[in-house]
Amino acid sequence: MKRALVVLLYLSFASVLFLDLFFPNHHAYFLWHRIPGYEGLLGLGGCAGMIYLTHLLGEKLLHRREDYYD
Repeated sequence: MKRALVVLLYLSFASVLFLDLFFPNHHAYFLWHRIPGYEGLLGLGGCAGMIYLTHLLGEKLLHRREDYYD
């Protein structure tokens, strides 16, 4: 199941990049919006960053020692 989700993630990212190469944004307001795949990479990086941040916060705020309640 996990492998199928990873494959689906890669396929969806590849399709976004593929479509962005053939249908570029001609009305880009900023220079970096003209880079093919920028929005996809930004979304992927943002999601990975949020997952990493919540993992760190969970370890620091919620994790207790094994003998905490003894």
